[in-house]
Amino acid sequence: MPTNSSRVPLPCMLSLKIPQQWLSFTYSRPLQHQQKNMASAPVSSIVVSVFLALIATVSAQTAPAPALSGPLNFTGILDKNGQYTYFLRFLADTQVGSQIQNQLNTTSDGFTVFSPTDNAFNKLRLGLINGLDSEKKVQLVLYHVLPKYYSLKDLLFVSNPVRTEATKPDGTVFALNFTGRDNQVNVSSAMTETSVKSALYQRKPLAIYEVDKVLLPDKSFGDNSPAAAPSPAPKKSSEPKPKSSDNPGSSGTNMGLGLLLGLALACMGFLPIS
Repeated sequence: MPTNSSRVPLPCMLSLKIPQQWLSFTYSRPLQHQQKNMASAPVSSIVVSVFLALIATVSAQTAPAPALSGPLNFTGILDKNGQYTYFLRFLADTQVGSQIQNQLNTTSDGFTVFSPTDNAFNKLRLGLINGLDSEKKVQLVLYHVLPKYYSLKDLLFVSNPVRTEATKPDGTVFALNFTGRDNQVNVSSAMTETSVKSALYQRKPLAIYEVDKVLLPDKSFGDNSPAAAPSPAPKKSSEPKPKSSDNPGSSGTNMGLGLLLGLALACMGFLPIS
């Protein structure tokens, strides 16, 4: 049997000598890589931040204007301006205002409304509006409404005549004519011509423009020219009528009769008495 002194060391007990430079290479390389990543991390975050800021700026510049909050209020726009009391009253009495308001939510063409000021109604001949029946009043209000959205620029180049929402009993459509130059638009009917003033609201589907005259479709709505004043009755003379005795003709007649009578008496006096 072999002795203890002859035992051979087991392989697991072998000690290997690894050069120091290998160790430094093996462990130092990952460490240097981590240091480089740590150094580049702040730079990368700055670049990303700048990039995101640029995107946000461009998006803000190109984003469309936010839509108005809440539903569009047709009569509320007129009421806010404060000088369309009469037109608002007619819109309410004829129910045209509520009809336009309801259709604004569904129309694809929109509406264009010409709103006469209170001063425009005051210019009308006295009694003209009150002389209209209910049907005529509805037609008059609808004559100020176009069944399509028109900007002021559109009205400069629109093809005439332009149909309105007003129609005759036989179905004939009342129309308006537009002319313009240098951004000044004029609107005319058979009875009225005036200029389109400032835009109270101009965003599809609704445009509202101020006019300083009420648009009358034709003569059946009354003549707005001042009515001819009746000729004044002849004034009664304040002087009392002369009496018959004071009448020169009467006194002359009496004088002539007196002379004739005197001459007759004189002649009779000179006649011989038988």
